[in-house]
Order: sequence, then C-alpha cells, then structure tokens
Amino acid sequence: MAYPPLAGWAFWLISPGKTQCGAVELARSVTYHKEWVDAGNRILASARMVRQDGDLQLWDVPGMRQFWIRGSMGKLNALAFAEQAAGQYWHPSIHIRPGDIVLDVGADFGSVALQALRAGAAQVVAIEIAPDKWRCLERTFAKEIAEGRVTLVRTGAWDRESTLELRDDSVVLGRDGGKQVVRVTTIDRIVAELQLSRVDFISMDIEGAEKPALRGAAETLRKYRPRMAIAAEHLPDDAVAIPQTVRTILPGYEVICGRCEAVDRRFVAQVLWFR
Repeated sequence: MAYPPLAGWAFWLISPGKTQCGAVELARSVTYHKEWVDAGNRILASARMVRQDGDLQLWDVPGMRQFWIRGSMGKLNALAFAEQAAGQYWHPSIHIRPGDIVLDVGADFGSVALQALRAGAAQVVAIEIAPDKWRCLERTFAKEIAEGRVTLVRTGAWDRESTLELRDDSVVLGRDGGKQVVRVTTIDRIVAELQLSRVDFISMDIEGAEKPALRGAAETLRKYRPRMAIAAEHLPDDAVAIPQTVRTILPGYEVICGRCEAVDRRFVAQVLWFR
C-alpha cells in the first residue's frame, strides 16, 4: 500500500507506464499511511463506548470527540475515523481555511465535519444519503446545528433530482447489504435552497458517485471555484475521469494527485485535490 520513503521512491522510478503520483506526493503518502495506521490502532485500542440507545452507540474517539454511530466501533469504523485523524483530505496547498463555507459530501458519522470545524470553518453543510446516519449526525452535532455552524442535508448528491437504490453505502457499487430507496439531488440545488453566499471548499467521498455529483455541481464550480478534495479510490478510472469531469465544467482547475497506493506496479492516486 505504501513503502518506506527510499524503497517507495525506488519503486516509483522503475514503475512501468504512466504513474499518477510524483515523488513529492509519494513521500507525503508514506507519512500519511503511517499516521493512518497508527491512528487506527490507537482508536481500536482506546476508543470507549459511553452509552447505548437502541441501535445507536456513543463512542469517545481518541484525539477527536464523542460520536454517535450505528452499530459498534469495529475495524472499518475505526479506520474511517483514523483517515480524518491522520488528515486524509488536508494538503499543504489545498485545505480548509478559517471562515470557509464547506460542503461535506458523504458526511458519514461526521469525522470530516469535525475536522472542518476544528480548522475554523464558518459553516459546514453535511450532506448524507444514508437515513440511519442522520440520527447520529443530529446527536453528535446538536450544539453546532443549533448554532447554525452545521447544516444537515438528508439526501444524496447526484446529477439530477431522482430516487436511487442504496446498497449498503453506495448507489453505484453493487455491494452486499441492506437495500433501500433514497432521494438524490444536485449540489447546485442544495446550494440554492440553502441560499449559501458562497462555497469555499468541497470534500467528497460518496462511494463511486463522485462524477455524477460533480456534474450536478457545475453552476457551483463555475460561480465559486471552490477548493476541493475528492476521493478517487472507488472505480478504476476515477483518478483520470474525475479530473476530466471537473475540467469539462471549468477548464482552469489545477489537480494534485495524492494519497498514492501501489496498483499493478504503478502508483495510483486515492485522493484528488483541486484549486
């Protein structure tokens, strides 16, 4: 997945074909991977359940805060929290700044929203498709919602207003798990309905639906040109097709490929930053 710096750079130098990640981003990826693993181990070892209410549990997550989650703090949940504890979407050149209005597309249980608030965001719009996570977000951020610092949007992001079948946590990937029909809409419509004065930063991790969601954000991108951190790990063409989608909307965006992992002897970006 990632390598000690010298071994990683050697692998990068001899990698056949076009490698998406340069040496500088590879070095950052090595550091991030170590911090992610360490954070995951720390959370698994030290996270403490505070109380339970039916199928919801309140957990004290080391280095973060107390979060309501559905189910228990297993390995997958611990690693998801660890991603943000390690700064998955932070880049030295592209990150959330004090006073930003942030769209957290795919809010999950709220780890990105917390990091945005800690970075000084003026408002975080948490967009979440899964109904079973809405109750968790409402409880975890009750104070911030009351203050207007967090706005919960109970829908998925897509390229049009519609309904789709959600399988586990994706409307694109054929995953096993519970199935339910959910509502989806466009980011442009969300921004208009909330009457946001601007959008400064978009964080997006929606399990393969990133490209349709970005097409549904065309007006927002053209009007505000937000900085963005987009997950590119779900579909084989994501690291290439997502920048193409964005640049079709607004050609001037600069792209940084990062959080690199080795796939078929070349390094592939797992996160794309735009500015």
